[in-house]
Amino acid sequence: MSTTTSWRPSLTLALVILALLASFGSTTDPGAFIAACETNTVNNAAICYANASIAIQAPLSGRPPVALPQQVVFLGAPSGLTAPPVVDLNSSTSPFFAIPPHGSLTISNLSLSSAALPTGPFPLPATAFLSLLAVSTQPTSHVTLVNVNITTPSCISLALHQIAACTVSPSPNFTVSTTSLVVHSYATSSLSATNVTLTCSRPTSDRPTPPPCLARTVTTSQQLLDALTEQLLPPAASTIGEVPLYLFLPIDTSLAGIPTPYTLPTPDTTADTYCPSALPSRLTQSRIVIAGGRIPTPPPTPSNSIPTRPGSATPMPQQPSTRLPELDLAHMPSIFQTNGPFNRVVLRNLTLTNLPYGPVGKLPYSLITAMLWSVWMTERRALGWTQGSQLALQDCELRVAGEELAMWAEAWDQEQRVSAHDRGTPGRRSGRSSGSSNSSSSPGLAGSGSQVDGGALLGGPLCVLNIDDVVLNNMSWVGSLPVRF
Repeated sequence: MSTTTSWRPSLTLALVILALLASFGSTTDPGAFIAACETNTVNNAAICYANASIAIQAPLSGRPPVALPQQVVFLGAPSGLTAPPVVDLNSSTSPFFAIPPHGSLTISNLSLSSAALPTGPFPLPATAFLSLLAVSTQPTSHVTLVNVNITTPSCISLALHQIAACTVSPSPNFTVSTTSLVVHSYATSSLSATNVTLTCSRPTSDRPTPPPCLARTVTTSQQLLDALTEQLLPPAASTIGEVPLYLFLPIDTSLAGIPTPYTLPTPDTTADTYCPSALPSRLTQSRIVIAGGRIPTPPPTPSNSIPTRPGSATPMPQQPSTRLPELDLAHMPSIFQTNGPFNRVVLRNLTLTNLPYGPVGKLPYSLITAMLWSVWMTERRALGWTQGSQLALQDCELRVAGEELAMWAEAWDQEQRVSAHDRGTPGRRSGRSSGSSNSSSSPGLAGSGSQVDGGALLGGPLCVLNIDDVVLNNMSWVGSLPVRF
């Protein structure tokens, strides 16, 4: 039943497609599905409401897909429904519907079952991500998915999408579990996806295992511990122990007050010694990455703190200011333990505070808090370890005591003098900004690109030491790594 109605402008701009399922019953063909929608011939638009579940029959062989209006909306789950209606796409790899050039389709608040998705190529290109095979698209068309659950008959399709998400994780945009992929926010020129959950319909015992990775966002210390602990307990421990784990930390988080109910033997000694741990066993994943995002910082409030153009009272435009999320380690040593030389923990884009001292048996190294004794590794070897680092810090900031900062500055200064002597040039401290890496020094304690910042050349107090590409006691520091007092 097709009628002409007058829509508000905001509705005519929406591109949506869903089903008027109460009119169809439980099964319909693509043509009848669209015929039951409300249409606006002036704007060449249609809106289809779904208030019950329905199955769409696959088109007959050789029959072209139903051409959609320029703007189409499939809208389900009206107010009051506890679960979104289900539209069964019959596992069809032939398109039911065709979006015209420059047209758009919006699917909102629906569950799509038996929805065929691409099973190749590998890696999955961005143009194929969440591309419904039941919908034929054009290079200039656009699909929007909002609050949609998609169940695909192919677990290979699910795995391909999970791999695509894993390659950009840790990220706030994706959550990857053993059985699903949640797309929180993702956009390309042809697709916009918000709160889309993808699963496959095959039994769990018949699915490819293990998943390519596990990824999620954590906002509290308990969520961080839960994400690590879940992979150490049955049944997960028996199937995904080697799966990389990616955790995204968008806000400041503190480990202060977390329970440490477990006692584990220290991993790098033969002595019968134990230490408290927040986890029931050692970390088994081959790779664990905990990364932060960027937190916006408020602009300066006093008017005299805003720079102006020379000779003008007009304030200069200010770039948005951001900072790294802070992870407070609460002076807790050995709360995480790696399981062997092939485990790797990476901390990225974080400000690490309240770093603990190490155990007495590791003196004098245990007095260096920048060695991050919260992570206890199987081996903590001296400088020159070449088998890869079990603990890596990438673009992190460490806050240490003033005495330790002075130690690092002296060590760096000595390295510069040795390097300058080898080059036949006088050595001196560099006062470059923390983001640059233009100074050159021979590999060693400080490593290439290391520098001191904080007004050293101007005679001001030393407050920041930047260290790039350091490998020390089986821990590497990569990128600009300010060590602050």
